[in-house]
Amino acid sequence: MFLGKGQHNICEEPMLTQASGNISSPNYPSNYDNDLDCTTQIVAPENQVILITFLDFSIESGTNCQFDELRIYDGTVLYTSIGFCGDTPPRNFVAQSSIVTFEFSTDLSVTGRGFLIQWTTSPRCASTEFTCWDGECIPLTQQCDGVRHCNDDSDEIECALDSTNFAECGKPNVAPQFLWDTRIVGGNEQVPGSWPWQVRLVFPSGGLCGGSIINSEWIVSAAHCFIDETFVSVYAGVHSWPPTTGFQNRSSIRIINHEEYERINFMNDIALVQLDEPLIFSSNVRPICIPEDTETFNISPGTTCVTTGWGRLAVNRDLPSALHQVRVSIINLETCRNAYEGLMETQICAGDYERGGVDSCSGDSGGPLVCFIDENTWYLIGITSFGVGCALAGFPGVYTRVPKYNSWIQTRLSPTSNSTTTAATEPTVSTTFSTESTSTTTDSSEDSTTKPITTVTEGTSEATSTTGQHNICEEPMLTQASGNISSPNYPANYDNNLDCATQIIAPENQVILVTFLDFELEAGVLTNCLSDILRIYDGTMRSTSMEFCGSDTPLDFVSQTSTVTLRFLTDGTVTRRGFLIQWTTSPRATNVSTTSATKSTSTTTNSNVDSTTNPTTTVSEGTTTSTIDTTTTSVIE
Repeated sequence: MFLGKGQHNICEEPMLTQASGNISSPNYPSNYDNDLDCTTQIVAPENQVILITFLDFSIESGTNCQFDELRIYDGTVLYTSIGFCGDTPPRNFVAQSSIVTFEFSTDLSVTGRGFLIQWTTSPRCASTEFTCWDGECIPLTQQCDGVRHCNDDSDEIECALDSTNFAECGKPNVAPQFLWDTRIVGGNEQVPGSWPWQVRLVFPSGGLCGGSIINSEWIVSAAHCFIDETFVSVYAGVHSWPPTTGFQNRSSIRIINHEEYERINFMNDIALVQLDEPLIFSSNVRPICIPEDTETFNISPGTTCVTTGWGRLAVNRDLPSALHQVRVSIINLETCRNAYEGLMETQICAGDYERGGVDSCSGDSGGPLVCFIDENTWYLIGITSFGVGCALAGFPGVYTRVPKYNSWIQTRLSPTSNSTTTAATEPTVSTTFSTESTSTTTDSSEDSTTKPITTVTEGTSEATSTTGQHNICEEPMLTQASGNISSPNYPANYDNNLDCATQIIAPENQVILVTFLDFELEAGVLTNCLSDILRIYDGTMRSTSMEFCGSDTPLDFVSQTSTVTLRFLTDGTVTRRGFLIQWTTSPRATNVSTTSATKSTSTTTNSNVDSTTNPTTTVSEGTTTSTIDTTTTSVIE
């Protein structure tokens, strides 16, 4: 990579006032040093804004970036609410203030290539002008006039929709505000009350999902949130968790999952929850509009919509306390089928297909995807369903397309409906909130002899398993109905210079469910795994492979064939903890399609862990896409 003049070492220049330039980690593009604590500021004139572009990024990864970390402040606000590490670059952004601060800290062990960040400055819109999200300036008098003037519709989206009738749907009387081009995966907090239909669903087991108010007695959410759940506590009017004032708590008396919901491909991923008593509508508790299945609500690709939730801000991060929001673009369904084969017209995709970086994540399941229609009303267009990872390029989020279910919803809300329902059988969730804000878990009832619970401790790399564990380098063929495959020495670091392979072989009438319980390999360069690689073939090694490295856990999947081949290669340098992978077999179903992990999550306090800093995360139902019971995996982060 050519490094021209104007490149500034973050550890050598505490203040940068130039109109443009590059900031790099020490020694870039060679590895940075250990034991660093460096800070620099870009300072622009008050009438200028700063544009930040990430050109290269590779920092040692860790849960909550506990080892090496880059933190970025827009003025005094931490960009995306989290620090950054790993190999996925942060999303480019335009600062709101005229000062951007970078803080880079490293520990005493592993290092990485580091980062190269570019900045430029440009004129700020005048005080008499509104700044569109794309930087265009329009007269302030044109904001909130009911007419789109910004190409991105930001002049009308960031508006309060005054209504004296709190029961009127899709009319928040608090204006949303977006700080950056951001995401729930690192997005910014919502303005309290700006998305008044959002509710938080808390299960007795500790599971977390989102939902939307559609009238005073009913909530709509995702069916996969209610697998093996018969009761849920609903919290409305909540901004931060645990709530203190201004919220309303209700209990479910009936849960209606779509009768044709399919766990394998998330078809018909929609559910209704009836409340034990009506909500009282107010400025921060209001319903969302349910669109009809008409051309008006056939949202065009490229349309900017919004999704919200209390889900994770990034992979391997803690749950935030505050409700977060993100702008996402609707994606053409044919384009989305490149990532998810078999998507139907009852599903809709949203995000940034080419670049990634904007998405919902674990814990956002069941929450709303809303679009602003006719410059005056918000409608529920989607329900957060599933996706590969969080905010990955080429893998946008998939949502249940609500207009296709308008008649289903209206029929079930009818007092004469005879729909199959689940009655509440669990006690109300405690409202003491002693640990709810930082930890939550799903207590699985699966048979532990066939669906083991594996606990992985991130900091100590300790793991235990209740079934046979097989070293990938020692057993070339595995024909058991279930088991675990690990890298050599796991959970201690694997060896250098490996080239190992094993095959899981099931009967022809069986499929293989592969679940990733733990994963940490040496990271590659940008999107390429050039050092240590795990290749997975659905079939033999003549089949097309998937390649994985770094610390982002691969997606659980169901094989299309009766053979899954794993090949593990390492180079002669850095090693990591490795991987622990579980497989089970089940009868082959018809029309099995490629699926992915759902975006629900659940958390709980482990008695041996400080719940305020070390929550245990349990992957909830749906992460193993199968018609049989799923595996519960607890991870102490």
